Amino acid sequence: MTLFSTAQSWAFFDPYQVYRPQRFDLAVDTQFYKTTANFDSGGEKVDLPFENSFQIIDVNPQLRWAMFRDFGVRIGGNVGSAESVDPINTRNNSTFNRIDVGADYQLLNYETFQTIVDFEYSLPVEKFDTATDSSLSGNGATEIKPTLLMRMDLGSFYPYAYVGGNFRSEGLSTLLTYGLGGEFRFSELGLGAVVEGFSSVKDDQYTNSATRRDAITTRVNGGSKKFYSINPNSLAAEVFLNFAMTEWIKFKAYGGTDVTGSNTSQGFFVGAALNFTLDYGNGNNQDSIEEQREVRRSQRAKKVKTKSSNNGFQESTEDGVDQNYFKSVDPNNGDYVQPVEQQQQQQPAPSAGRPQNGTSSSVTGSDSGTQSDLDQLGYQIKLKKLKKKKKKNQ
Repeated sequence: MTLFSTAQSWAFFDPYQVYRPQRFDLAVDTQFYKTTANFDSGGEKVDLPFENSFQIIDVNPQLRWAMFRDFGVRIGGNVGSAESVDPINTRNNSTFNRIDVGADYQLLNYETFQTIVDFEYSLPVEKFDTATDSSLSGNGATEIKPTLLMRMDLGSFYPYAYVGGNFRSEGLSTLLTYGLGGEFRFSELGLGAVVEGFSSVKDDQYTNSATRRDAITTRVNGGSKKFYSINPNSLAAEVFLNFAMTEWIKFKAYGGTDVTGSNTSQGFFVGAALNFTLDYGNGNNQDSIEEQREVRRSQRAKKVKTKSSNNGFQESTEDGVDQNYFKSVDPNNGDYVQPVEQQQQQQPAPSAGRPQNGTSSSVTGSDSGTQSDLDQLGYQIKLKKLKKKKKKNQ
């Protein structure tokens, strides 16, 4: 599993999600983000005043359950530990700040292309307090995030793209989210990169009085616009490494930076994630798209075979080859099996001491189960006679 983790504090979203019933994935993502600058309204990078800084560590556990073949649900949350530094104070704030619930549905599933619809609802644990004196660890807003994901399987390369929205409460602007990424896989290792961002498509309710929000971030976050900013826009780049430690445990390390934006922070982020898989369905836990690709190929082969049979295909039987070799075996044929009653009439009863002709009169091992099934139909396995080897004269 690959976790979708960025500097924007989105919750759990996996572009390489596996769809197999009764599969559970427990993922724990930990990310560190630090900033000493902002992008202003014109897109210029501006350092925070007085060498101020802001940083936050987010721990985001999520549990996903694949309920059905193409449908999964998940639940999780986020713990944020924020710290802001200015010439007067160093403010710290650690809190469980968000609960996330989500669902994803595989809308289209072809051999090399899949389309997934994802929906997530994030509920803040605490409402935002404008009189707070603690550093901010989130926006304090309810968020509704629908996303459409398109991914491809090109052998060892797995590109994907997505587009979505983020509808936020508390008067914050509505965001258009988007991303483009891919991963090269080499056995247990995967190397990839992604570029992703968001743009405000509906204005903040305080667009014409931005100082109402800026005054709060200046006071408690050292001036950083990481959270609670007016009409933010951002584009970030990330590189990552995936490593399959075992069939059930996968590890991810990643890092990136904010490339451009406006009315938002400019910083860098690093993180790591662990994914634990429990699979109560059929099959093992290895890989994701690779194993699903085999299923799709098998289904495609069946469709081709069915289509061929419907086109009036007939085998050629006039090629001079004896067709008796290809006929199905007749269970009533005496050379194969014989009815129990008929065989008992043809063969004399063996003596109590030793079976006749050196043939064992009992069936052992796996043959006994087969014989039991055949007995119910009135048949028994005809055993081959064993010839004794003559000993060579010494």
